[in-house]
Amino acid sequence: MNTLFFHGKTVDDYRFTIAGLYNTDPNNDTIDLHLGSAICSKKDPFVKATGRKKAEGRILSRNHRGKYIIPDVMLEDEPKPIKLFIDYAKEFTTFSSNRLKETFAL
Repeated sequence: MNTLFFHGKTVDDYRFTIAGLYNTDPNNDTIDLHLGSAICSKKDPFVKATGRKKAEGRILSRNHRGKYIIPDVMLEDEPKPIKLFIDYAKEFTTFSSNRLKETFAL
């Protein structure tokens, strides 16, 4: 299982990392996209490796903190799951840090 990563910045200049895993359902041409997040404090240096570890760990955790699931994403005309992940992850760059924290229950 490969984890996908996206590093970005919120509109109020907080750096974040989104990790993504997907499960394909061949019966109905959909995938479930599982996302995990890590947001860097303004006081801390942004370290991609740390963000990747935290975000990926949150996907795999049984805890709901830092996790978000997008169920049953339709695969029309066979778009690549990686492109779907990037499209969803880019949307978080339009969020404020508070909205990102609310979305991922951080």
